[in-house]
Amino acid sequence: MKPKRQKVKVEDLRIGPIRHHTLSTEVLDRVDWLYNGPIKIAKWLGLREEFEVALMRDSDPLQETLIWSRIALAWEKYHQLYLNCEIQNDAEERRLVGLLILISCGNDKSDNEGDMQGWDRLLECWNNPTPPIEDGQHRHGN
Repeated sequence: MKPKRQKVKVEDLRIGPIRHHTLSTEVLDRVDWLYNGPIKIAKWLGLREEFEVALMRDSDPLQETLIWSRIALAWEKYHQLYLNCEIQNDAEERRLVGLLILISCGNDKSDNEGDMQGWDRLLECWNNPTPPIEDGQHRHGN
């Protein structure tokens, strides 16, 4: 049985301390892939510097970058399978990334309120994030 979740008000959240004064080369390489790689999701991750500082606050920066890499792969696969590789308007892309974040945190559809359109397809892409790449190339940005 899942533990009962508690709702936390946004105004009650506090920024955690810097836990890592430097990030490993492996973490920075993964951040570079997220921001400069073939999958064009960086626009919805925020500024790179802010992302890196958030990783410095994280208890396990490498694990966090692995989660974000999987989010990026699931996002790419969703666009390939269901959106004909077309980037949607900014609000819709933010919504899709937000749903993938919820999925990555272990939430299920019934835990959430709001626009859940696409949840089942995004969950499918999260569970098997390897995009169906044609000719060995990602289609975004080509």
